[in-house]
Amino acid sequence: METRTHMTSKSPSFLATVLVGAVFAMGAIFGAPAMAENMQTYTLVCRGGPDMFVTIYGEERARVEATVGFRPAPVGANERIPESGTCAWRDRALRAHEPRLILIRDASPRYFAMTCQRGGCELLSNSPRVENLVNRSLRSTLFEIQVFNDQEGHLVIPTN
Repeated sequence: METRTHMTSKSPSFLATVLVGAVFAMGAIFGAPAMAENMQTYTLVCRGGPDMFVTIYGEERARVEATVGFRPAPVGANERIPESGTCAWRDRALRAHEPRLILIRDASPRYFAMTCQRGGCELLSNSPRVENLVNRSLRSTLFEIQVFNDQEGHLVIPTN
């Protein structure tokens, strides 16, 4: 198999334009999470329980992400309190295209320990935000959280 290389020379202004465009594109890509954290949030009302599932991803002394999966309630929380393992917006049920995963991130050094007994499991951590969400999700507790849709399959709890 033969490999051919073809090079063309472009004017310096063309190359400068491409370089500037690449820098702006990189800024848009790498700046997206910071911009997303400033998005408008909405109140999601959930009742934890055995139908919710929790996944925790962590890096030693780095950061952690936790996702909580849920079923959508059939109506808005103002009309009827969500049943175990379900979530709804205050004023309506989730639409078919809206995510069924809550995501929370914590970038500070953390430790985690999951303890399980007959009555269920509990997360122990020095990350109160993650610990609070996970433990409320594992129990049949009614809770409200502020989230935004990241358009990547998650309802994200902002870091601020």
